[in-house]
Amino acid sequence: KLLDADLAQRIFKEGTIIPSTVTAIGKKWVWCDGGLKSEFAINISEFQLTKQTVKVGQKIDILLERLEHPRYGEPVASFEKAKKMRSWRAMQAAFENNAKVSGIVVGRVKGGFAVSVDSFLAFLPGSQAGTKKITNNELSQLMKEPHTYLVCKIDARRMNVILSRKQVLEEALNESRGKEISKLKEGMII
Repeated sequence: KLLDADLAQRIFKEGTIIPSTVTAIGKKWVWCDGGLKSEFAINISEFQLTKQTVKVGQKIDILLERLEHPRYGEPVASFEKAKKMRSWRAMQAAFENNAKVSGIVVGRVKGGFAVSVDSFLAFLPGSQAGTKKITNNELSQLMKEPHTYLVCKIDARRMNVILSRKQVLEEALNESRGKEISKLKEGMII
């Protein structure tokens, strides 16, 4: 009964993000305890790619890929995929709620720019980068600091996200014009 009660409380399903605790850090592996029969061995390169430093005893979220490896019998998990899944969910929520996201241009790609939004790479078409064509000087400015973007389109099957900076700039311009017009109207009444 105790075993059944304990197993009923656990939320171990493949493809879900679970909390875990770092128990050891080696030269090639980071060992994490997620509450299963054995610890997870996550390649240390996953932490180096995201430039994340971890310490023994630190709580991290990991994606449970498989409950049991077919050959070795131990659970398989990924830190990098958990971070990517969390970022993807945030992008979907921003799209559904018509919310703005903050990101920084990390490079030029065919037809536009690659933008990093919370470690998720999204596409910014050249036509949506600004209200006019972006010059090289403006591009270097875009790459130095984060800007606000609107999530225009999402392809869930391919996990592609298309952003627009142009819509955000036009919205801000329309707001400022509306305020100026209301001030002028107030001035005419007085």
